[in-house]
Amino acid sequence: MFSRHITQTVLFIVAGLSLTACRKPAPVKDKSVKPSVAHVQIQKVVPQIWRQTIRTFGRIEAAEKVTISSEISGKINDVLFNEGDQIEAGQKLVSFDVAESRMQLKQAEGNLSGISARLQEARDMLSRREGLFKQRAISKEQLEGARTSVATLQAQYEQLMAGRNLARQNIRRTQLQSPVQGTVVSKSVDAGEVAMPGQPLAVIHVTDTMRVTTWVTQEEVNTVRTGIECKVTTNGVRGRTWKAHVESVGTEADPVTGNFPVKLTVNNTDGLLKAGMSAMVTLTGLEMNDAILIPDIAVVDRNRKRVVFLEDNGKAREVEPILSATTGTVRQVLHGLSNGDRVIVGGLDDVADGSSVKVMGTVPFKPAMSEINGSNEIEAAPDSTTDTPNATDNPQKNQSTRGES
Repeated sequence: MFSRHITQTVLFIVAGLSLTACRKPAPVKDKSVKPSVAHVQIQKVVPQIWRQTIRTFGRIEAAEKVTISSEISGKINDVLFNEGDQIEAGQKLVSFDVAESRMQLKQAEGNLSGISARLQEARDMLSRREGLFKQRAISKEQLEGARTSVATLQAQYEQLMAGRNLARQNIRRTQLQSPVQGTVVSKSVDAGEVAMPGQPLAVIHVTDTMRVTTWVTQEEVNTVRTGIECKVTTNGVRGRTWKAHVESVGTEADPVTGNFPVKLTVNNTDGLLKAGMSAMVTLTGLEMNDAILIPDIAVVDRNRKRVVFLEDNGKAREVEPILSATTGTVRQVLHGLSNGDRVIVGGLDDVADGSSVKVMGTVPFKPAMSEINGSNEIEAAPDSTTDTPNATDNPQKNQSTRGES
């Protein structure tokens, strides 16, 4: 009984093996095999009016810093300002004890009066001796002595005149006024102290005009020109945009970041911009009337090259163009594409050089008019969006984000 059971089990196993051997294995789908004809979308190349817009980060700072210093030595009677005060040009800041300066002026005027009388007497004497010398009544030595006396007294008179003028100036300098309108950011003196000539008393930031320092890449620096108008926003004042102008463009890159400094001036008559605030800057680069633009999605990596595929009579043709830096969703083609080329923008995963392609649709190039800084410009890419950048504490570390308009 047991032997028969073993025999039946062996027969079942053999039969199962026979059926498995007769069955054909299921074909394995080769995922690496591309379709014989790739279905693609294209976009026709059309020259566009285009102006590069560079969006980058910056920092707001005072356009001018004025150090108020003492011009005289003396005791300070009053200090009429505090840190943080908004002051006007011509506003009195410090008053010195004027008693010593007035005493110096009185002494100088007394000395000047005495020497003036002596000088007049010496001139009268010289005039008489010149007459006597013509009559041969005195010697030449006596005449020269009178001339020397006049010259000596004249030098003393001029020296005392300078002393009197200095004393008068010192009296005027005892009332120290602000030469500019701005904000006091530093105070380093108090009433009762004795100040020395050249001693700093305060630092004032001129606030009606501010400066923004930002940074652009080496690909962008030659597209920025001094004097161009741009716009500035800051998280410190939401909902406001300031017009600015490029004051200077750096000629030497930062050795760490490789970026170039760009300085802008901003009108700040309302005083809302403060030194140290972060800034988002939109710079306008060069305008081109016949720029060749393609969407960034059309540029793919193949064999360590950045290439574009063109549809040409049902075939894909690989082209390696010379491209500018990416500007958001668009790239400018500097060389390699022409008006009318049919650039493949969709279905690129199934495309190789020389492969058959079937055009399933054409993506229209729809430029949209926009208003930036008062001038009409062309949006270079359909459905492009502008993100508001978030500035970091160090603007030099921020790579510029490029847009197009």
